[in-house]
Amino acid sequence: MVSFLYKKDINELFIHSTSNNFFVQFISYP
Repeated sequence: MVSFLYKKDINELFIHSTSNNFFVQFISYP
């Protein structure tokens, strides 16, 4: 349960914090 919540938090944090940056890099690099 703890690991699940931890993983969920990390997942959401990662997605929210890197979504824009990831797409920018993905589009920038051909």
